[in-house]
Amino acid sequence: MANLSILRGRHYSNNDLEKIRHIVLVNSIQGRLAVPFRSSYAASKHAVQAFFDCLRAEVKEYGIEVSTISHTFINASEPPPEEGPAPKTNAVAAFIRSQLVHGVSPRSWPMK
Repeated sequence: MANLSILRGRHYSNNDLEKIRHIVLVNSIQGRLAVPFRSSYAASKHAVQAFFDCLRAEVKEYGIEVSTISHTFINASEPPPEEGPAPKTNAVAAFIRSQLVHGVSPRSWPMK
């Protein structure tokens, strides 16, 4: 398996290609699925996905397989839960924070 930088991966020589048998892209599902208010992120992931789709066809004749793994939403910004009593939080701030993590428009909030 090859560990390629997306920008450098196209510059491998024929000798390098003989050693590579499988290339794996780990990408976001947003490369295939449009999500409101995430257009820049989705566009960049879609571009990488399209690049690897083309690469798959280009290296097939060398016997190289190209696979993509498109993971779903991962909230990597939240710290692990702490032990002990939870700190008091402002309910409104907590609600807004929970909605922003998912990219929801403020217009969709159920405010009355």
